[in-house]
Amino acid sequence: MKKIILAVILLAAAGGAVYYFLTTKKTSIPQQISFKQMLLGEWKIDSVALSKKDSGNAIALFALTLDSNFLKYTYDFKDDGSIIKMLGDSTLPEKNSYQLKDSATIVFTEGNGAAESFELKLSAKEEKWFVLMDKDSTNYYFKKQSR
Repeated sequence: MKKIILAVILLAAAGGAVYYFLTTKKTSIPQQISFKQMLLGEWKIDSVALSKKDSGNAIALFALTLDSNFLKYTYDFKDDGSIIKMLGDSTLPEKNSYQLKDSATIVFTEGNGAAESFELKLSAKEEKWFVLMDKDSTNYYFKKQSR
């Protein structure tokens, strides 16, 4: 009788060990996606925060006042490095592109030929939002758009 009880206990322990081994194998470590992969899709500038040290940042304020629709644009980042800028359902005929300089710097290029380009640093990112900071420490908060 003691041998049967001991065999049942050993069998239960072996079953528990197998169950533990199989369940820990199923839970995988979430994969880190690159900034470029995360960037693909439609984004909108949710808000802009001027630098705390220079709250009178005239350049950023001037840029915001030039276009009253600044916060209404949707930017569709494509895999080929192009950006389609949209206002509502209309696509604007501008040639914009982006390039990742490194894992934390994105270079935007606007216009044709003699293009104007500027660098922004990635200061934070999540799956549904990211923040870019320019050289004057102005933060641009982008939010993922869902269709």
